[in-house]
Amino acid sequence: MNTVLLRFSVKGVKNLSNNTSIDFYKKTIRKNSVIDLKNRRIKAVFGINGAGKTAYISGVRIYKELNIRKDYLVQDEVKRILQNLINKKTKTIKLEVIFAFSEKNNIVKEILKHKVIIKEEKDVFGQLFYSVEEILSKQIGSNIDGEYSDIYHVLNGNIEVFDQKLDDIDLICKSFINKLNQSTIISYGADLYNQYFKNSFNKNTILNYIYYTLIFVLSLHAYLDKEDEHKEYCALDFYLQKDKTIDKIKNVTFTIHLNEDLVSKNLLDKYKKDINHLKSFIQVLKPDLLDIKLDQSFDGTFYHMKKIFVYEYGEIDELYESTGIKRIIKLYSFLKKATRGDIVFIDELDANISGVFLDRLLEFFNDNGNGQLCFTTHDILSMNTLKQYKNAIITIGESGKIVPIVKDGHYSPVNQFYEGMIEDSPFNINSFDFLTAFGELK
Repeated sequence: MNTVLLRFSVKGVKNLSNNTSIDFYKKTIRKNSVIDLKNRRIKAVFGINGAGKTAYISGVRIYKELNIRKDYLVQDEVKRILQNLINKKTKTIKLEVIFAFSEKNNIVKEILKHKVIIKEEKDVFGQLFYSVEEILSKQIGSNIDGEYSDIYHVLNGNIEVFDQKLDDIDLICKSFINKLNQSTIISYGADLYNQYFKNSFNKNTILNYIYYTLIFVLSLHAYLDKEDEHKEYCALDFYLQKDKTIDKIKNVTFTIHLNEDLVSKNLLDKYKKDINHLKSFIQVLKPDLLDIKLDQSFDGTFYHMKKIFVYEYGEIDELYESTGIKRIIKLYSFLKKATRGDIVFIDELDANISGVFLDRLLEFFNDNGNGQLCFTTHDILSMNTLKQYKNAIITIGESGKIVPIVKDGHYSPVNQFYEGMIEDSPFNINSFDFLTAFGELK
């Protein structure tokens, strides 16, 4: 089983008041066609500071967690984060994904559109809460901009099923009474799998479409290098390890964090293999690394693992490693997920990493990767590597508009961007613009 991201749209996160939509594949695609991701696995997002690059990936993160955790919107920490992320004018976040689900030989079995709308509201006591609306649809025709047929629509906690030919309408409607005002149906996917999926797969049921979407959600990952977001991802990792059903649906790859990792017993051997692979990855950049030792303790449920880096001149706790190495530690698991077949978004992939290392990494992923990688970056020189891949370079402009960069006559993508020739990203900056910023100079 495999899922391929075709389009992800974000609206209402921070300054993205307009719909910001990125396409990851050809617009023309239909059931029973074969997906070919050759030279289409990478998408790099450029843009001026404050354009909305991080906001877009924050939208991906919200979508992921909303559709994994039933209690996501009721958590106090989540509500605090959403208060800071939701657009102050719209008070609404709209996230829409279009993806293809395939089984054997990358032949498309179904193309689905999943839309969730999060609204900031107040109850009768004036307390803030977040509600969710959800729509799942399937494609009709051969273009992702074409028609879709709604499978179900959840509004104000009530579910309406549109395809009356489905076999499990009564089952689904009864299962979700009073459960969907602040949760999506997809977030109950693991529970449904335990009860019904084994006997319903490949039948004409709503459960099948829920199953396809859950597989997609489990394949989707978003990395943001911010403290609050990092805590949330650790919480999600903890949640996934505890849910044994999810591991039956899709093998959960462990995420290595900076400082301490909590590892369940069943993932201990896999974790140690990942640490060995992490060592090999770092040695590409830092050959003098001899080993990574693990300092572990057990609390009865989880192993608490700390990493110690071994060199000829001594041992270093990972917290005292260089900024670049610490960054690589945090990114490694996400890059591995993308290489193995998952869909990964990384904010500021180039931060604290050598440009040469980044370029060679992108070349490796394009030639050997099995998944999809989308990242934001300020390293415009990487365009020289990216320009050989199909539609790999895009910008988010001042208004949130997505504009692809392609070679234009004698102008390379680097020159187009640097000279302010990209629509909605003028980059009209001159050296004398800084005169007033630094006051009177002698």
